[in-house]
Amino acid sequence: MSGPSGAKPDAAAESGPLIYPMDRPLRIVLFVCAAGFVAFGGALLSLASPAYQAAHPHLGGRTAFALSALIPVGIAICVVRFAMGAATVLYPDRVETRYGLFNRSMRRADIKGLRPCQPQSIADYVTVFSKTPGRFPMTVYRFNPDAAFDAWFEGIPNIDTEDAKSLASDPVFGADARSRAARLQTLEKLTGMMNLGAGAIMLWGTFVPQPYDLAVFAEIVLPLVGAAIVFGARGAIIPMRLGRGGGPHLSVVFGAPVLALGLRAMDLPVVALQPAKIAAGLAAAAFGAIAWFGARSASRRPLDVAAMVIVGGIYGYGASICLDRLLDRAPPAFHIGVVVDRFIAGGRSKQYEFRIQAYGHPEGATLDFVVSKALFDAGADGDEVCVAAHPGALHMPWYNLTPCARQTSQR
Repeated sequence: MSGPSGAKPDAAAESGPLIYPMDRPLRIVLFVCAAGFVAFGGALLSLASPAYQAAHPHLGGRTAFALSALIPVGIAICVVRFAMGAATVLYPDRVETRYGLFNRSMRRADIKGLRPCQPQSIADYVTVFSKTPGRFPMTVYRFNPDAAFDAWFEGIPNIDTEDAKSLASDPVFGADARSRAARLQTLEKLTGMMNLGAGAIMLWGTFVPQPYDLAVFAEIVLPLVGAAIVFGARGAIIPMRLGRGGGPHLSVVFGAPVLALGLRAMDLPVVALQPAKIAAGLAAAAFGAIAWFGARSASRRPLDVAAMVIVGGIYGYGASICLDRLLDRAPPAFHIGVVVDRFIAGGRSKQYEFRIQAYGHPEGATLDFVVSKALFDAGADGDEVCVAAHPGALHMPWYNLTPCARQTSQR
């Protein structure tokens, strides 16, 4: 036991501060994590080796790989420093957290309240919040806490408990305590299931988008359903919550489609993206309005609104590009293209691509297409391919490769 068991909080005035260093099992876990980061940095550095570059001439980026290897190694150094130096120090009038590289402290009189960590957390800790506006919360680790440690925090309000009391008394959930408790329980289950379903849809649309049109359609519709539910709940369900508290929310429903739609928007080359930029701006404003007007005044947080604005912008951009393709029913124009380069992207998760010079493409620019490994292996620089140019339902031209008789260009 690092702290003196049974000591009073004011015992530090006589025997010095109470110091609680990190326990050994957690330190070992962090050392293993640091070793993993070092191994990852070594793998990146190996990609910059002359031998690997010679075997993969299309990969390129030797300097970029070498510099990027410094990032995981730097993280590993920070993790080791944290594991060696982390400790919680209790003084009579303040608490200090030592992170290995720097320290933070907060006076007890300045602590507004605390939140315990989630049960599934690897390390046991509490987060203390300051009465001073704009000051960031501070994490206080409970490394082998004893009676003196717990006594120091006695009397500091538990914000989770205060939030629960506030929700239980909020008239938006019902007219009396029993109806409020029942509705809160129902909404927590409903939003939990919806957020879980939204996460599943994100994984589907990101990794196995088949059938393709249905997966993209689900990603586009999901936030619209969430908006309808938020306004229908009249403040009982909030659209976005970063952190804890505030009651039932649909954060995953609004945030999950962003990654999947962003990836799907890059599936095929698209040009003239002005409509997508306009859609991004409109969606950002709409999502910000949903976050502000959809949440009850007691649960509004500027950071949540800002997050919704960012999510809305990305959603509008990706959704407009996907809809431009899905709703396009106009016949395409066909052009002959020439393979000017073939390359493999994506590192271990290989993505095979052709760089095509397509006749008829605006300004004669090149286009990059993802192709199958079989087509990649069978192709060669200078091969001619057929490129279909589609006008786009939202007037953003997009392109795809179409089957045609392969022949080697003599040019």
